[in-house]
Amino acid sequence: MKRCSALLALALLCACPEGTMAPPVCSDGSAMHAVTADEHRSIAQSFMPRLVGTWGGPATGTPLGDFKRLTMDQRAVGSTVFGRADVDDGNLLRFSFSLEDREGPTFVFRNGGRFLNIDRDTRTSLREANTRGTCLRFCAVEGGCDYINALWEMPGDAKLSLNANVKKRHHLLWQATTLLPQNNSLPSPLEVTAADAPLPTLQGVDVTFTLNAFQAYGDAWVIFADRSCVTDSSCVSLRQQHRVPMGALPLTFHFDQLPAGTYVVFAFIDHNIDFKDTLAPGPGEPVTAEQTVILGPGEHPSISLNLP
Repeated sequence: MKRCSALLALALLCACPEGTMAPPVCSDGSAMHAVTADEHRSIAQSFMPRLVGTWGGPATGTPLGDFKRLTMDQRAVGSTVFGRADVDDGNLLRFSFSLEDREGPTFVFRNGGRFLNIDRDTRTSLREANTRGTCLRFCAVEGGCDYINALWEMPGDAKLSLNANVKKRHHLLWQATTLLPQNNSLPSPLEVTAADAPLPTLQGVDVTFTLNAFQAYGDAWVIFADRSCVTDSSCVSLRQQHRVPMGALPLTFHFDQLPAGTYVVFAFIDHNIDFKDTLAPGPGEPVTAEQTVILGPGEHPSISLNLP
């Protein structure tokens, strides 16, 4: 999994040495101003609804290399926009946006996840914005811009980017486009949550993937897609996890913090170890039948997938 656990890790903060790189700037050259206390609510109310959707695109310049696509399925959950990308049980990435009460409503971007089974959660607050509200700079609540300097840009409804420095060193450039719109919406006005509010509690699915020893060479992947990938090759992987099979034992996958809705789930063996480049099973690689899972609020079902 080490070749994929890179799937991004803005949260691997202490891995970055000190440096002197200049902070990211707006790609269109527009100037930014310091955000006043009164602007946080209006900027959040304008920017956050545009974040809702399934976004995907290359992640480059990370400490662990470049990646063809990072997909983040960002949904409105109450007054929070939340997204999560899984790698396996021990490695995942989360983004969360909300208004928090920090001596007044404060627009907060939370980045974190689990890396090598260590949970991380870092809050950053909005510091600067351009006049159109399409380019926003967030800096660490504790440690300031010298610690985390994250520039979010949304020049149009179909484009989104994150350019981040950690400890004054370049850490990530994610340039994403809309893969899928999402229908859920945020309330207006947004609720202001406590400064120590937990992340949203969502649904989960436990998956058992059974295969035999002959099939087990390569990497095992479980995919949660928006629709059938058998009948529609333009299906989008909303969440995915990876394991390295060890013999013919069943593999267990735990998918947490899934929004309610309908998912088409299947598993396959990546014999060629190229899924992170091809983003699809290759010719002749064994694939299970698909199962449709309809998740209601608070549900956590278990399903089984078997190779023929």
